[in-house]
Amino acid sequence: MNFNELKQIIQQIQKTIPCKDCKRPFPDANIHIIGTVMNEGFLAAHCDHCKNKTLLSVFFKANRISKKGEAKTPHDIRTVQPDEVLDMHNFLKDFDGDFSSLFSRHEV
Repeated sequence: MNFNELKQIIQQIQKTIPCKDCKRPFPDANIHIIGTVMNEGFLAAHCDHCKNKTLLSVFFKANRISKKGEAKTPHDIRTVQPDEVLDMHNFLKDFDGDFSSLFSRHEV
């Protein structure tokens, strides 16, 4: 993910994802990039008005144009399967937000 793509993502977030509590857009200075890998990224947003903090997971779909003008998606992108969405839903339903505990668990 390059700088221009990150700027586009931040602009899109400001247009489409307001603060969930007060419904105001997040200012540029309050959207922070936590990290990116390929076309995925994690961002944190903070609302000055109500002090709400939001963690965002984003995916930037970069279309590539072939010689014939047909849009192509990168070969490493795969579709999320319905079972994967259900698995995540079931996990998040009981998740208490304690990431320290989550990542320190030892499988036996």
